[in-house]
Parts: sequence; structure tokens; C-alpha cells
Amino acid sequence: MSLIAQAWQARSDGAAWLFSATESLDGAQLDARVAAWVARLQAVQAQRVASRLDNGIDWLCLDLAIHAIGGVHVPLPVFFSPAQIQHAIDSASVDVWVLPTAQPVPSGWRALALPSADSPSRVCCRCEGQGVVTPLHAGTQVITYTSARPRSPRVSA
Repeated sequence: MSLIAQAWQARSDGAAWLFSATESLDGAQLDARVAAWVARLQAVQAQRVASRLDNGIDWLCLDLAIHAIGGVHVPLPVFFSPAQIQHAIDSASVDVWVLPTAQPVPSGWRALALPSADSPSRVCCRCEGQGVVTPLHAGTQVITYTSARPRSPRVSA
């Protein structure tokens, strides 16, 4: 049982835990949303997952799911340029990328069918022909980048 589910059982008053401008989730809904992402990520054998999502409930649920599967999250700011994104994707050896549906699937990636359709605003993509995989330190969970350099953002994790 997840920590979220344990906490929810301890406080089962149905009160909302997370709020956004468009929705709120109680503990059970949060746990279900994270579990759905876990199933998706496991179905596509994700290991290093980039996301290009606005900060919000979907981002948090995805982040919790990536940690639950023992993966590495590479959150990419929505303001990064194409060159900065490519540098981050390559240097982190990302194998799965989660994007808003409105964003086209990038060249060299293919959209993946997801086992659950409860997040229609998201699409997962898998890298086609991933090259050399960059080794990571044991226990790495998140790789973040700053936009300190215009063409090659710096790793900050």
C-alpha cells in the first residue's frame, strides 16, 4: 500500500488534498491517479521519463508514479527552447517523454498507446533508436536542468 493510501485511510473524511484551478482530489482519487500512471509507465517499461507539463496535479501524480516504479524523472520547463530540450533529453538518456496532447510528437519519437484513457490531455512517446545511455549515480531519482546557458542547460541535480 502506498504512503498516500495509508495517509488517506488514517484521514478518511473525504476532504480534498490537492487543489488546482480546475479540479481537486481527495486521498483516494490521488492514489488512483498515481496508480494509473504507474500502470502506464510499467506497460511501456519506462526508466527515464521526461515531462513537459505545467506544474499542477497531473505533474505531481506523474512524479509520484515515476518514483513508485524506481524511475528517474527529468522535468523540462515549458519555456525551454528546442535546443535546450534536445540537450536535456540526450544527456539524460530519456526513453519515455510525457507531453501535452496539443504538442506534436517530436521527430525520432513515436506515440504510445496507453492502457488507460483517463488522462486524455497527455501522450507518452518512446525514443526510436536511443543511442548511448548515460550512466547515473546510484539512487538518482530526478535530473533537473537550469537555463543558465542558452544552448546547453546545466544539470542541477
